[in-house]
Amino acid sequence: MLSLFSFTTAFIVSRILSNLYYSTRPFVAQNFTPLISHAPDNGFPSDHALLSFTLASVMFAFSRKWGAIIFAIGTGIGLARIIAGIHSPVDIIGSLIVGAGSVFICYQIIKLRLVK
Repeated sequence: MLSLFSFTTAFIVSRILSNLYYSTRPFVAQNFTPLISHAPDNGFPSDHALLSFTLASVMFAFSRKWGAIIFAIGTGIGLARIIAGIHSPVDIIGSLIVGAGSVFICYQIIKLRLVK
């Protein structure tokens, strides 16, 4: 149940934020060819990082060890996307905040038994 609500919440929040904040991708702003071909659209938030940080946060709620491992993998994914010129750090940090925040809020709602 935590996964379902958390991923749905993270997705909805990320779509809302992407309409409120536009982050030009580094390869567009600095006029270079990225290591990975990508559309020159809004980079905020990073969908790849959002998925990995949301998954890490859900896992962390059940197992700190596995959650920490997946957080490390998610951080690696975020850094790789920055190095590739696809995202800026704000895109990755935004994904971390949205993913972890969504899980935290959903966890608290479930814990308070507001959702059965």
